[in-house]
Amino acid sequence: MEDFKNINKTVGLKQSLKAVQKGIVDKVYIAKDAEERVVLKIINLCTEKDIPIVYADSMKQLGKACGIDVGAAVVSIIKWWFSSNFINVKNLTCMKSLFSQLC
Repeated sequence: MEDFKNINKTVGLKQSLKAVQKGIVDKVYIAKDAEERVVLKIINLCTEKDIPIVYADSMKQLGKACGIDVGAAVVSIIKWWFSSNFINVKNLTCMKSLFSQLC
C-alpha cells in the first residue's frame, strides 16, 4: 500500500463523494472490508465518471497509509493540477463561483 500522508487527498466517503462529483479526483481507493452498502454509491459514481478504483486490503491499512489512527473505507487522490499551490482544496467552497464560471 502506498503512503498517502504527503499527498493531497480526501479521506472518508462523504468527502470523497464530493470530490468525485466535482471532477477533481484522479483515483479512488476503497477498502475491501468496507460494507458494500456504504461504498456502492462511490463505486457507481467512479464507474460512471471513468475514475479508476483500487482496492486496499483493509480499512485499517487504508487509514494507516493516510497517517490516521482509525480505519478509512474510502480515500480519493486529488488531481495534481488541482492540488498545486495556486489552488487550495480546503478553500474550494470560497472559490465555488469562480469554478462554476470556468467549468
